[in-house]
Amino acid sequence: MIKQYGVLLIVFLTVLISLCGCVDQEPVTSAASSELITVNSTQDIDLLLQQSPVLIKIGAQRCPSCRKQEPIITELIALYGNQVKFIYIDSDKQSQLATQFNVHYIPDMTVIAKKDSKGYNYVSRYGIQTYNRQEAMMIGLTPKEVLEVPIKQAIKLR
Repeated sequence: MIKQYGVLLIVFLTVLISLCGCVDQEPVTSAASSELITVNSTQDIDLLLQQSPVLIKIGAQRCPSCRKQEPIITELIALYGNQVKFIYIDSDKQSQLATQFNVHYIPDMTVIAKKDSKGYNYVSRYGIQTYNRQEAMMIGLTPKEVLEVPIKQAIKLR
């Protein structure tokens, strides 16, 4: 009986992880999408923020949900690429930067409207401003419509 519950728990957790995203602890297998700006430091992000809001996608090519997210990001780049910078952080190759953003699951996306004396001003999926990245993170495969809300709000805030 206990063995059956253990098997069910493992199956449940496997399904949950596959639906939500990927645990960020696997080996490097591939490079980032060429349609995004790959950054290596927060200084790179800060420079881009001087020009416009940014959407940061943190992921890895080995992650199925990250690969499924790519066409959605490509579509958003086509719609908002002249108003927003789209940034990619490869969590395998830039693990220190991913760690600075407290990434545990991928894909992990956030929109930053600007940076001020308090730090990064994030915009949540509901269009609410916050300095707390945890409140603004969008983890797992995220639909275009959900990503558009913080993008549009970030544009208005500039």
